[in-house]
Amino acid sequence: FLDYTLEIKHNSTICFHLISIEIEDKNIFACIETSYDKPYDKFLVFYNINLVENSVNRKIFSQINTSSYQLIPFPDKLFPGGGVIICSLGFLTIAGYRDKITKMNPIPRYKSSLQKEHSFITSYSFYQGKSRVLLIMVTEEGHLFRKIFEIFPKNKDENFYKIEIRYFETLPGIPKSITILQNGYLFVNMETGN
Repeated sequence: FLDYTLEIKHNSTICFHLISIEIEDKNIFACIETSYDKPYDKFLVFYNINLVENSVNRKIFSQINTSSYQLIPFPDKLFPGGGVIICSLGFLTIAGYRDKITKMNPIPRYKSSLQKEHSFITSYSFYQGKSRVLLIMVTEEGHLFRKIFEIFPKNKDENFYKIEIRYFETLPGIPKSITILQNGYLFVNMETGN
């Protein structure tokens, strides 16, 4: 598979989460990083791997919220140039690879006796259609939320995005992971059964 390895040496760095992003034909990875010197400052960092030149370029995108813990890859089909959704306690942030952080959306709270102060997203799954992308997310308490992204062309260069987050369903147990199958069914892997 790989004939050689590329290493980027950046000492005193802690990586909280790492994902790959589909951006045209580029090899891009995004991660949440911090340094030993300033452990309470988290940064969104992109790595661009160039296999032709045998190089790795590191680009610190921006400082993010200290409660950020997970990245979700944002489809290149929907967001020109690709991007990520940054999961933080109580809200989601959308950041494009070429743009600044664009939108912040609170995660709706489902009021119950077990509800904590903030919702914590544990798993997610995408379903892509022709004009919409559906993102299903699940919290640690089993509450499913759906986020629908619709594309409305504004002109040739820009897209306007209508974003809505809604409560979808509550699962009877603690979910570990979720997957939307190609036929549209939702598969949930739970601690007590599937």
